Amino acid sequence: MISNARIGWAVVTTKGILFNHLFYSCKYAISAGWYALAAQKGPWIIQAFAIEGRTDKILILAEGTLHMAHVLNSRASEHVDLNNYQSQLNVLKKLYKRKRLRRKRSKTFGKLHH
Repeated sequence: MISNARIGWAVVTTKGILFNHLFYSCKYAISAGWYALAAQKGPWIIQAFAIEGRTDKILILAEGTLHMAHVLNSRASEHVDLNNYQSQLNVLKKLYKRKRLRRKRSKTFGKLHH
């Protein structure tokens, strides 16, 4: 896949990964908290690879590993609230964790009383 890719530079911002006037995002950037970090410390530059003939995906290089990033919108001028998305995702993770703990406790409690 790299053989038909063009190397370039992308900017990590609070709105996403800006590359060729488009915003992209990937699981790695979200889980690593890049967008919140960009809000705190400012934008920074990363290496990116444009896949020839495609604008819907790019490859980004982070910690020596390539990650597939997907386009978020068609123009950089459109506003994308990734911090809100990340906050909502964290709330869902906490709710899921609580539900798992409740299930585990109820199973343990049920075994103790039988």
